[in-house]
Amino acid sequence: MRHYTCFVDLNVIIYLSTYFLINLYFHEKRSYNSLRAGFDSVFNNPTLSNNELYFTVYMRIFTASRGQLISLYRKIAENPLLIITSCSSLIISLKSILNQLSTTENELTKAFLHISQSIKLEVVILHELLSAQIAISDLMFLESLLSLNRAKDNLDKLRKLLNSKGSTSPSKQLPLVAWLECFYAHLLSKYTLYWFEILVRSASNLQEIEETANSENLNLVANITRFQRESNALNISLLFDTTCQSFPFLGHGYVLRGSVGDAPKGIESIPPIFNAPLGSSLSPVDIYTIVMQINSTLHLSGDDKIDVSDILKQPRYVYDEKLNHTYYIKKLECRVFLALVYEGLKSHKDKLINEFISMLTDTICLHKVVNLLKQHRQQFSSSPSTDRRSLRSLFFH
Repeated sequence: MRHYTCFVDLNVIIYLSTYFLINLYFHEKRSYNSLRAGFDSVFNNPTLSNNELYFTVYMRIFTASRGQLISLYRKIAENPLLIITSCSSLIISLKSILNQLSTTENELTKAFLHISQSIKLEVVILHELLSAQIAISDLMFLESLLSLNRAKDNLDKLRKLLNSKGSTSPSKQLPLVAWLECFYAHLLSKYTLYWFEILVRSASNLQEIEETANSENLNLVANITRFQRESNALNISLLFDTTCQSFPFLGHGYVLRGSVGDAPKGIESIPPIFNAPLGSSLSPVDIYTIVMQINSTLHLSGDDKIDVSDILKQPRYVYDEKLNHTYYIKKLECRVFLALVYEGLKSHKDKLINEFISMLTDTICLHKVVNLLKQHRQQFSSSPSTDRRSLRSLFFH
């Protein structure tokens, strides 16, 4: 029994250290698939004892689950847009993994409890984070808040589980757990940004909300307002496309289920949801100009041939001679747009403005989250011996 437990715990440490992201390393998807095939071939051996049979059953399930999770992480690392455009299909894959982890209790259940719980928590956390991404991008207040809360609760459980087994410590967090926390932090900052004006209205004063935002690892509100001041922008705004949903948009705020009303039309169908300076609003002429540009060049139609990545790449630059205003307009997500408005003529190559737009895009589109997976992959590939020593120190402490 102890041999089973030690084998499983070491497997957990190696997996949570994201060694599966390293090319040509043993702990990658094809190795898990080979192990599963081996356990499949052993399963029907009539000479197996009960414990050997139970061990084989568990390992078939765990290796299959690990292989599927590795495939999911690789898909995300190789195609960063999946994490914002294909959340529903990723969630279906996670549900399938969770279903196959259900097993009948037997004599080895306790020995495999640690790895079983860690996999289930990992899958549930990913499920809640992807659900939160869907809800946030569709501006669904309650659904996104509940998913974020559930993700945070399960992250705490995963950390506690790993700490209880001596697998990690607060000073040396395993990369996969750090990545899940990075994913959560980015979604939380995006949630705060999209709902900041609503949160301000519901609070007794602005300072309370600003202090809460400042406590987050990523404070997008502060970054945007600071850049607006430093670059002398008239406005930096986020706008939301209300035309792509199956139910009427009844305003930027919490709407009770079953509420009825008329959906906004024309210019009002793409309303601002955030403005800097805080408390300001876009002028009607600026809104008109921005919405016209969105509808003419940046709006996604039902044409499957449209490449989303092309639309998300470069900001739309417009100078209106009559208003003497320069506009930088960027699609951040399928329904969320960024607009910067400046007095006078600005260059479309302005370095500071384009760097800011790129930074905000990377955060909103979760590129930084995906890049963290790639960084671990490159880091581990460059110094595998160091990380093997690190793993040994984690396990044989």
